[in-house]
Amino acid sequence: MSKTQKLSIRLLKEGVSPDESLKCVDESLKHAEESFNDGRQPKEYKKIKGASYLTNQSDEYEPNWSEYLALNVSASTASAILFIPVSGRFFALCFNYGHTLLNESKFVDDFGLRTALNMLDKDKIKSSDIFAPSDNSKQRKTQTTRDSNLQGHDLDGYVHILKNITGKSKHQYKKFSKSISASLQSIKITVDESVEKLPDVCKNLLDIYNLGNYKRDFPEVFYIKPIKEIDTIQKLNNKLVECLCDINNNDIYLEVPELIDFEDIDQCQINIKDRNRNKLKFDLPPTIENFRTTISTGLKVQLTYKNLTTFNLDLIDQSGNAKKSHPLIKCLVLDISLSDEQYHFSHGEWYCIDSNFEKKVNKKLEDSYKEKIDGKKILTFSHENEAAYNIDLSKKLGAFLLDKCNIQMSGNNKIEFCDIFYTSNNKFNIFIHVKIKHNGSAELSHLFEQGDVSLALLNSKDKVFIAGMKKILKSKGTTLDENRKNVVHFLVISNTNKNNNYLKKIPLFAKIAIFKKIDQIKSKGAEVYWSVINKS
Repeated sequence: MSKTQKLSIRLLKEGVSPDESLKCVDESLKHAEESFNDGRQPKEYKKIKGASYLTNQSDEYEPNWSEYLALNVSASTASAILFIPVSGRFFALCFNYGHTLLNESKFVDDFGLRTALNMLDKDKIKSSDIFAPSDNSKQRKTQTTRDSNLQGHDLDGYVHILKNITGKSKHQYKKFSKSISASLQSIKITVDESVEKLPDVCKNLLDIYNLGNYKRDFPEVFYIKPIKEIDTIQKLNNKLVECLCDINNNDIYLEVPELIDFEDIDQCQINIKDRNRNKLKFDLPPTIENFRTTISTGLKVQLTYKNLTTFNLDLIDQSGNAKKSHPLIKCLVLDISLSDEQYHFSHGEWYCIDSNFEKKVNKKLEDSYKEKIDGKKILTFSHENEAAYNIDLSKKLGAFLLDKCNIQMSGNNKIEFCDIFYTSNNKFNIFIHVKIKHNGSAELSHLFEQGDVSLALLNSKDKVFIAGMKKILKSKGTTLDENRKNVVHFLVISNTNKNNNYLKKIPLFAKIAIFKKIDQIKSKGAEVYWSVINKS
């Protein structure tokens, strides 16, 4: 009678042999690798035609899978890799720590996750690992007491990446494995087949991988895909360095990955940690030209990706002190094409973007763009700050200035509802939000978030807030007519005033955040528009 066995399975790329799938020997791995089959040469596995295996040896105890494979091995750290040929390519079945000897770049990148999503019942997900690439610190593991769909795990495919998933199989796959776990490259299943039947198991998995069920059941999962292939990452990193060194390339730029308090921070420096302490200070926001100037002045060796990872972007306060420092690699933003794929570099990581999804995001932003407010030309920015601009814009529109007017909500919190309130022929309530973009995406995300939150409060019928809103508007000589259609209009003050040029300068994840906010605001019953205002 066959025994139940848990399997962790990966699929090698076409044309890759078991020998080629192993990590290259280096000093850091030498000791571990010597314990694998006398120098890590796979041996023939006689129970399966064409199969081979690696094991390490010790004398402590037999792991439960050693009996399943009928291999005489022991140890608390005993590990193995079993390579099985199927349809002209190889599967790698890893036991214990066998996967640590494998080269990730030699395996099909999405085999584990895609196969699992084809097999999983979309309403019976048990746990998930999710993170937001726009902020890599936001990583979350969710486990539910009852089965649910991915929305029940708060997965938003527009802004989240699914790293791991566990759930129950669809009815037709329950005999194959009742439960499934997967990461991007590997799938974990439990089988009660004999070891001789493993080629059939692998063949079934290959067939399932090639299905398109995941597109119907989990369409949001593969909008954004992290790049893990070492070969691809190296090519992309080389492209990144080429763009940095090309003084005519304006597609790469720097952004500070946080909101900046400009009353305290007014300069920055690119700290390349040169021994001569040659640190040039620049006005905010930082530019890629600042970086190139620093490199040409202070770096005495050729720029490489490796030394790029040692540089910092320092924010300097008014006393000349480095107030905060960010790894420079996490401040670089770049969109490039490689081998007909679109890649995005952000927060120090590479991502592949679904082209149809990117087109959808760009189209929504373009469709929501307006050159005027209620048919009136928008005032050009030639002011000292936002506050001065808001005063003049409200006068030109014949609107009401609400900048710095904080309204009480239930509880102790207050909110600035909008910068300018404008009524259009008594048909529309137009809430105008203004923000100077200092070359970072954080301000944009904050701006659109403010508009969404304000409208949510208006729709919430919060008595304290509504009373406060009406009181402020009354003091300004106007009223809030709930019968009017609500319109939210965002004004982004920038050096670039043409929409199509400006879209190219918005980091991908900021565009996605705006894309989502436009939908969320529209779902609250309002129209939403945005404009770019030129600095003159």
